[in-house]
Amino acid sequence: MYMKAKPKTKAGLESLANIGRGGQIPWPTLGHMLDQAATTQYWATEGARSFTEWLQQFSKRSGMGVAMLWRILSAIRFYRIIQKNYPEMDLIPLDAASPRMTPDHLEMLSKLSRVMSHAEFKAQLRQVLDGAVTRTQLRDTWRAFRPVLVGRNARGRGQIAPMANPRDPEQFNSLVEARIYQAIAATGSAWTGIQKPILYRLLLQTGSAPIPESSERYIFDAIAVMQNKSQSTIQIHGLEFMSVSRFVGRKIEILKAWLPYCDYVWVATSESMPKEELDKLPMQIGILVACDNQVEILRSAQRIDGNTAKHEAMLRALLAQTLRG
Repeated sequence: MYMKAKPKTKAGLESLANIGRGGQIPWPTLGHMLDQAATTQYWATEGARSFTEWLQQFSKRSGMGVAMLWRILSAIRFYRIIQKNYPEMDLIPLDAASPRMTPDHLEMLSKLSRVMSHAEFKAQLRQVLDGAVTRTQLRDTWRAFRPVLVGRNARGRGQIAPMANPRDPEQFNSLVEARIYQAIAATGSAWTGIQKPILYRLLLQTGSAPIPESSERYIFDAIAVMQNKSQSTIQIHGLEFMSVSRFVGRKIEILKAWLPYCDYVWVATSESMPKEELDKLPMQIGILVACDNQVEILRSAQRIDGNTAKHEAMLRALLAQTLRG
């Protein structure tokens, strides 16, 4: 037996099936209809054996991909969860939210809710609702936090998604490094000493990546590419994120080897490092303390007299990464 769909819901779904490609219906409205089709088991009235089967049929009729339909439905349901979990924010109905809010925004927010603290997620949600964060910026924030889960994902629909455990040493260190990235990203280019460059792009790295025409792979956690004025040369700033507990001599030797590829190299931590550790770093390497969305410069990086061929190879690698998106 299935629940009887309300006449308005049934009529809406039936008319939606006839819209075809390029329909003008807002995605939140579609999402609510899909949710009603699932909860009322409206799909049974059309002879489907399950909601999933009906959704595949509906996809063919409407010209919308099945994956997109699931994404829209998941976005609607997640928004309801955050409305319930954050009553103090008095969230408006999704239908009335900014048109810049997309299912992709909510999908990434749902992932971030698994790794961020309550306060961090609330602040991120407010930025998204205010239109202060682009989809690219939100995606990069998720990429920074994703290593916290150490590759664990929810396998299969309906499975409980894994959550971050700050008491796990490995996850804690990954959280620290993600928050370092978040602080640097939030403060723009100010940490470089240039307030308003004509070009500034902070590129988050996910593991080492190859450099064209070289056997080398670059290992920085992030790289900032910038140009001060139209006649200025392009600068490369290599950034290595480090929780104090991970600051070891072996890492310093690796950084020394990568100095020729950059104009400036920085180490960013979440707290001041002991003087004996600071003294191990070459004076060319700058030191940042990044936390709570603020960045303090403990020591400015010195310009590196690098290797022109290596510098150009790094630029080509960064260009390729940017074009891949």
